[in-house]
Amino acid sequence: MKKIICLVLALMLLFCACRNENLPEREQPSQPENSAAEEKQEEPVDFVVLRYLCDYPGTKDTPADFEEGYPYKAEGLEVSKQVEEILYLMDRPGDFEIVKEIQNERILYAALKALPMFSVNDAKDPETKEKLEIIANEVGDDYFYPEEWVEKAAKEIFGEKAEVEHKSLLEENFIYHETAGVYTPPHAGLNSVIPYITGMTKTRYGCIAEFFYVTVNMSGFSLGDGGEWIALGEDENMLEHPEFIEFAASGKDIYTATFISTGGTYSIESLIKNPQEHEIIAEHIAALNEIKRETWFIESDDSKNYVPLYSEALDENFNDKTPDAVALSKDVYNDSFSDGKYNGYYVNGSLERCEEITNFRSEQEIADHIAQWVAPEFFDNENFRKHIMEYDGKLYRLWYSRGYGVSYYGDTVITEQTETEMTAVTKIYRIIKNEAGTAEIKFENRGGKWIIVSVEESYY
Repeated sequence: MKKIICLVLALMLLFCACRNENLPEREQPSQPENSAAEEKQEEPVDFVVLRYLCDYPGTKDTPADFEEGYPYKAEGLEVSKQVEEILYLMDRPGDFEIVKEIQNERILYAALKALPMFSVNDAKDPETKEKLEIIANEVGDDYFYPEEWVEKAAKEIFGEKAEVEHKSLLEENFIYHETAGVYTPPHAGLNSVIPYITGMTKTRYGCIAEFFYVTVNMSGFSLGDGGEWIALGEDENMLEHPEFIEFAASGKDIYTATFISTGGTYSIESLIKNPQEHEIIAEHIAALNEIKRETWFIESDDSKNYVPLYSEALDENFNDKTPDAVALSKDVYNDSFSDGKYNGYYVNGSLERCEEITNFRSEQEIADHIAQWVAPEFFDNENFRKHIMEYDGKLYRLWYSRGYGVSYYGDTVITEQTETEMTAVTKIYRIIKNEAGTAEIKFENRGGKWIIVSVEESYY
């Protein structure tokens, strides 16, 4: 029985094998051929190359983009773009701000506001436009600022050392798109607060700007601090509008900003609204600044440098010694002297130098000039005498290798006043220690004139 079963199974296997040999070969499912694009992975977009198709236009004349109307331009005065930008960056009218190290956000904002927007429609030819539309599609906007433009504008405004860290400025509605490397701008309907400069005066240390704020957008403007909104027609120019002209001539809501320039960089020393209210002590504050800067209203001839000479050898405390003579630096250093001596005098080998004073004839004359605003008992005569010397009928100011510009006073407010006494509070800034604070200034009425008798400083 087992043999019969095995025989049957063998016959069945033989039958299946023969049947399969006679069947047509089964077609394998066809595989789609890979296209060249699919075989080769799509290359990423090089946005850097695309951005360089946008020619850098340079910054606009002013952050407000006013092409005319600034009186100081008509008078032939030029003012650093930094002055306009710092005014433009005030958070709101009336703020006092000392700008020493400008924050990254402010540099970005200044650069963006100083640049014209780029549109893909500005492309020089259809082929370039087609390429730039890749950027527009990436960011969802036909208008943008390449990051390279922003970097160049920052250096134009704040100097070659200015650097920016690219980021969105959400409050100002400038959005940074990291992949494309561009900023997209705010569009119609948003307000900008702009300083309109009515006057500019150059000073020894920088300049003084007088201005009022204008709030503008594409539909109109308002003047000063919270003025009524004035709509503009399609062909109307704000600068030629009767209400603008009348307000500019009225002197309302005028601010005075005093700028100092250090190493080519401007910063705000003080910002005062309606400065006529503070005129009675304006000269006193200027006198305090002269004392703190150790300049004492002195004018000197910086075309000639002199070297102080000493009858005794100098030690590390040479600043405590009064020079006995001076000589032109070119004579001293062109002469071969040994052991630090020149014509029998000892010479300080550091950066100490001096200049001839041209507007005063004696130490006492300088002290008397300052005494118009500051009491002699308050004035630091000892420190003053260390910096001034008389020699051979001339007066010299000594410079030492140390920092100047210790404190600045500004944004002063009179808090109390009687017939005999007055108190004012002012904001101060000590550059050397990078400290800010306030000072309480006490005045006395002496012979019908207000005189400073004390200053109490406190730093944050």
